[in-house]
Amino acid sequence: MTEQLERAGVQQYCEGEVGVQHACYYQGLYMVLSGVGTWGLGHPDYIDAAFSAVPAAWKVCGWHKNQRLFQLNTKSDETGYAVYDTCRQHGAIVATGHEHSYSRTFAMASFSEQVIANYNETVTLRPGETFCFVSGLGGQSIREWDDELAANPWWAAKGAVQNDVSDGALFCTFKVNGQPDRAHCTFRDTRNVTFDDFDIVTQVPADRVAKSARVCRQPFFEVAVADGADDAVEDVRTGAVVAGQRIVRLGDVDGGANTLVAFRFAGVPLAPGAAVEHAFLQVFGTASNVADAHGARGAPELRVRLELAADAAPIDPARAHAVSARTFTAPLLWTSDGEDFEARTVWNSVDLAPLLREVVRLPGWQAGHAVLVTVEGRADLTVATADRSACQAPTLAIELAREC
Repeated sequence: MTEQLERAGVQQYCEGEVGVQHACYYQGLYMVLSGVGTWGLGHPDYIDAAFSAVPAAWKVCGWHKNQRLFQLNTKSDETGYAVYDTCRQHGAIVATGHEHSYSRTFAMASFSEQVIANYNETVTLRPGETFCFVSGLGGQSIREWDDELAANPWWAAKGAVQNDVSDGALFCTFKVNGQPDRAHCTFRDTRNVTFDDFDIVTQVPADRVAKSARVCRQPFFEVAVADGADDAVEDVRTGAVVAGQRIVRLGDVDGGANTLVAFRFAGVPLAPGAAVEHAFLQVFGTASNVADAHGARGAPELRVRLELAADAAPIDPARAHAVSARTFTAPLLWTSDGEDFEARTVWNSVDLAPLLREVVRLPGWQAGHAVLVTVEGRADLTVATADRSACQAPTLAIELAREC
């Protein structure tokens, strides 16, 4: 496709890691795709840097997950508002999915404070004002809206079970009728029924970049499981430990405490007492049997702990109870709507920052030491552990406090 576009003289390019921190320019439309809430860290800074470097009248931010107030059903706060408001500051449309319904806001002057810029039927984009939408009716299921969330005043359009929407998508034409500052969008379902139809005008400058919206730096990094012996499963009843499997099951279907999964992350570059803002275990889910419209098992209820050690020792599978005999922090509960554990996607744990701060404050902790994370509880989930070539190794993603 790239070669065909080049032969046709179409001005376009893409750069970055696809779906994680990825920017594409095409015919005056600049799109920045983010893995926020799913994979990687530092997404607001990446979005800001991308839009601050390339002038474009039409800008779009895209990611999968949601903030609870900007979807219609049970999705929780999974991205933070910084990405939403960074895009808004650049006048970029915010495109999301995940929740299996359709919704669109009026123009917003703040997402974090839920400030509506105006109720105009034609949406005007400008630095500091934009709208967001959820287009999540790709075909798996259609959900009801939550009445309380659906009543929020910022919704310009909604589509869910209550108003009989079918599978569909939002279609937008930019530079409509040869007008460089005009676009037209329609949400149409598979029955050719229109549930939303609106115009957009952009006042975002096409010939100059906007001033950076962010004045602070937020250090972040990821540490992956690098050695096959650094992921292990223990049968707590017998003490038997198996390490280096390509696929492991998280927890026990019946909710017992029989299976303990451990991931050891070596070379964690945190200084003693580091100001950890966020920390997540990120794993690639290969199979999931959880609550859904077809009556499968209930949503997972996992408990995540860190070893209380200034430098977690390697896991010795020849030693009985090589994991469970260690000393751990108090657990944090990792649970969510079943649809947040979609198979063949990355699963982001509960925020482990409180536990990691506890570890890096231990006497003897030094940058470069190792951290051990364990998972147990009720679940019917399997994750990849050894497919390093596909970037599916378990990862500890860490974000530090902002430096201004």
